[in-house]
Amino acid sequence: WILFLPHSVYIYLITSCFVPPHFTSSGFHFLSAVVEVHALPLLVYLMVPSTTLIFTALSNLRQNAFLYFL
Repeated sequence: WILFLPHSVYIYLITSCFVPPHFTSSGFHFLSAVVEVHALPLLVYLMVPSTTLIFTALSNLRQNAFLYFL
């Protein structure tokens, strides 16, 4: 639950910037600033589960191949 909190906060900020009454030039600058500040942690946050899934799949393949060759 705590891990999903920053992601939902980013989504809320971006969607609140895209709401038409708030979407002015200042809202666009705020959106670009939010994207620039949080792009790297968000990329890392999105990349970590996929890399762990890939590593677990590779380890499972290795274990299955090891059992197969036994």
